[in-house]
Amino acid sequence: MSIFKPRNTEILPSGGKDSLFEERELQVHHTPYNWEKLFLGYVRDGNLPMVEYTFNTAMKRGLKVGKLSDCELRQAQYLGVVFVTMASRAAMESGMFEADAYNKSDAFIQRIDKETSPEGVLELILQAMRDWTKEIYEIKYRRNFSVPIRLCIDHIYNNMHSRITLAELAKVCCLSAPYLSTLFRKEVGVNISAYIMKQKIKTAREMLLNTSRSAKDIGYFLNFSTQSYFINCFKRECGMTPRQYRLKVNEIPIPH
Repeated sequence: MSIFKPRNTEILPSGGKDSLFEERELQVHHTPYNWEKLFLGYVRDGNLPMVEYTFNTAMKRGLKVGKLSDCELRQAQYLGVVFVTMASRAAMESGMFEADAYNKSDAFIQRIDKETSPEGVLELILQAMRDWTKEIYEIKYRRNFSVPIRLCIDHIYNNMHSRITLAELAKVCCLSAPYLSTLFRKEVGVNISAYIMKQKIKTAREMLLNTSRSAKDIGYFLNFSTQSYFINCFKRECGMTPRQYRLKVNEIPIPH
């Protein structure tokens, strides 16, 4: 057996032909399934304090996992894939769009693939669990929208590459444009045009991270009229240009 010292994660000799015998003789076993259900239950509920407490307590007491690789780094990376896969399923069960959950999961796996130390991977796992839990909290407790607003949001989500108008959304929701505008602001907290812009920039960030498309192509794909308009809108939302954002997130120094 070996241990990731910074996080006290014990690797059991599982997978081999003698693994069951060794576990029985040494009286060590995997961390119980009940712990996994408890932890994921807190993730599914959007309960961030209990997610952090349960994870940190398990690490202090010693988390026991099966041997997945002879390489400690790959062991940690595989463990990260397991955790984020479980979190993504919990998120979908809580109402997250499948595409959002899969994209978030893919982005995390790409991050741990670039990590160079087991300690770094384990820190990323905890951060990922925090992020999933926060998003689930938003979905469960702050996005209890009415049916018309849900239809409106779904239409925006599915037509991010198009020009979306208030009249078009009103038709989708079977409401008058003035009433929809008032209802949307009341339930969502921002007006429709601001919400659409935030969602387009969110999509742009995901594309900058997970595709090789240029900022120009992404802007046109998301139906910004010009490249300069896209850059200005992105900078207003994110505090930096699309190019700076891509370089910063990928930890590549920006040349002066």
